[in-house]
Amino acid sequence: MPQDRNQKYKITIRNWDKYQREMQGEGKRKGRRSWVSLSVDLFSDPDFIELTLTDRLAWVGLLLHAGKVGDTFELSPSLARVMFQLKHSPDFQSLENQGFIDLQVTTNKTDRTNKTDTTVKPAKKPPARSAEELFYPEGLNHEAWTRYVEHRRDIKAKKLTPKGAAQAMKKWANTSPEAQMRAVEASIANGWTGCFPEKEMPGRGKETPFDRLNRELREQNAD
Repeated sequence: MPQDRNQKYKITIRNWDKYQREMQGEGKRKGRRSWVSLSVDLFSDPDFIELTLTDRLAWVGLLLHAGKVGDTFELSPSLARVMFQLKHSPDFQSLENQGFIDLQVTTNKTDRTNKTDTTVKPAKKPPARSAEELFYPEGLNHEAWTRYVEHRRDIKAKKLTPKGAAQAMKKWANTSPEAQMRAVEASIANGWTGCFPEKEMPGRGKETPFDRLNRELREQNAD
């Protein structure tokens, strides 16, 4: 039966102790970096090779997520697609069939008397999105954004809230990747906490003589 991509599942990582030791650096004793050691183990596993590309990426994403929250957590395929930046929703049932996870459908608590509750309840406000649910919008220069976050941490600036980060990334995505990198470099050079790609950058509102010369040359070439 096809899985419901919006259905939330309780997921438990099988053999979590083994993967945790790999990610925490046990492979270094073998002369390999931890992720290299983990990659070697994964790609030597025939069950892993049989997975689709989407499910392979999802499995690695689940391991990373487990490293933050523990070996048991709840997740839906549609949310996993967003969190792990996949083109398609992963097939959790396939991962279970191959022996990577234990899967359990989560259900809402029901009245044990089996009575139907016809009371009209007020709509609840949707819960605030967590930082893990944020994803890079199309057009965002990932390298530039990472450098900007590291810069803010280096100068001990106030940490961006999930909402603030989402708004900033949305604005950045409307500019070119080159403009985003230039803006980050300017912020780092001047010690700014803010970063304003293209027209939003302080001091770039007026046309400089160099900009005017370039514009006139482009207009002449167009003629």
